[in-house]
Amino acid sequence: RQVGAAQQLDCHMHRVGVGALSLNYLCYGADVDITPGPLTDFYLVQIPLAGRADIHYGRQQLRSDAATAVVLSPDQPVAMRWQADCAQVLLHIPRALMEQRATDAPDAAGAPLDYQLALAQRSGPAAAWCQMVLDLAHNIDANGAAWLRHEAAAAALQDVLLRGLLALQLQLHDRAARAE
Repeated sequence: RQVGAAQQLDCHMHRVGVGALSLNYLCYGADVDITPGPLTDFYLVQIPLAGRADIHYGRQQLRSDAATAVVLSPDQPVAMRWQADCAQVLLHIPRALMEQRATDAPDAAGAPLDYQLALAQRSGPAAAWCQMVLDLAHNIDANGAAWLRHEAAAAALQDVLLRGLLALQLQLHDRAARAE
């Protein structure tokens, strides 16, 4: 829902499939409230390129911007306000695929699937993974996505994105546990 009538809603959305995942670019051009509630059947990684989004996720509140990405899990209610200048790259991950990957991958056995919400994009453990997602989006924007029609290429990218996110979340949870 657009907040106020003074701004022009100038929505831009681009989507490309990466195996069962989808990589998206989204911006609205006006302040908008987005209230999907629980996502239920997917995880959503939001990596802001510009602007900010205020996110209410379960009992947590967070401001996401070019320094802070977020991982939204399926079971928590979500409500967001994206500012007019907020542009984001989004990675949509089907819940069943993420749960299967966490169960099947020996390096991810026991991975907590209610992921840490905030990811620092510019420093720390999440920076390289976030940059990889942004580099993929930039490559597709600059060169097209025809090469992703090759099943082996799409499957390999899907695998590296999922394994990387699981490994990152395990590392973040281990750090949090050691800090307690």
